[in-house]
Amino acid sequence: MNRRILITGGTGFIGSRVVIGLIRNGDTPIVIKRSSSNIWRIESILDKLIFYDIDRVTINDIFEREKIDGVINLATYYKKRDSYEDIEQMIDVNIKFPTKILELCKEKDIRIFITAGSYFQYKENINIYDNKASMNARNLYSATKNALDEIMKYYASHSKLTTINLIIFTPYGEMDHEEKVIPYIIRNALLNKSINLTAGFQKLNLVYVEDVANAFIQALEMLENNTERFLRINIANDNSYSIRDIVTIVENIIGKHLEVNWGDVKTEKIDEDKSIIVDTYKTERVLKWKPKTNIYEGISRTIAYYRRMINGN
Repeated sequence: MNRRILITGGTGFIGSRVVIGLIRNGDTPIVIKRSSSNIWRIESILDKLIFYDIDRVTINDIFEREKIDGVINLATYYKKRDSYEDIEQMIDVNIKFPTKILELCKEKDIRIFITAGSYFQYKENINIYDNKASMNARNLYSATKNALDEIMKYYASHSKLTTINLIIFTPYGEMDHEEKVIPYIIRNALLNKSINLTAGFQKLNLVYVEDVANAFIQALEMLENNTERFLRINIANDNSYSIRDIVTIVENIIGKHLEVNWGDVKTEKIDEDKSIIVDTYKTERVLKWKPKTNIYEGISRTIAYYRRMINGN
């Protein structure tokens, strides 16, 4: 399609897959990163993209130099537990920086801005995640995401911008952060190590990373196919799985019983055996997206990746 798409967070877990997907789609990614960013996920395709180090050039200079057809904002600053020391950087990365980009989109008549939200923006313990529901942040991180959500509404109503917040549930797959639960389970399983987990009854709505990336690329088409100027769209699966379900799936794929110390890791609140039900009406009918990868296929691919890494292939 030969669109020039500015992307922040393009070296990350989801962002790197979006960059690869854009290239496959015939688009040119313009990646904003830091000079200190670890580029291992996109190192093999550097010659196919444009990138700028934001600590060496201003965002305004980038908009002056480049013809930009749309923006995908995946840069984020996340901390599981908030602290005083994190406040400034969290607000800078999650609110101030994307707001500057929104203002430049308005000035340069760029028509579409897409960002990644989190299901933590929703109130805890609700029966269904309805994208029409009011947002009620669970922590400071999701509060900054909700603030950006409101700012996006403002720009959608005061410019020609279409702004889209894709609310991502739990992404998983190859090249994820190894401290996250699925890579942790898989790596220890392949290394024949014991696995320390919670009681394992909490459920996750898992979405394979390739499907998540495709949702962002699909969202670029919304400019042509939709009249709404601000959209909040859930990116989720039909089913949710408990940690115990995930362990069973890994056992079935690798063909052996895993040594799990259930309850060895304490949680901050009581685990709930409660399905995560997500409203995907707008996802399917407006975004025209559904996940293509089932849980067994996604975890099989992830296991194959970590097996190659462990074997040095």
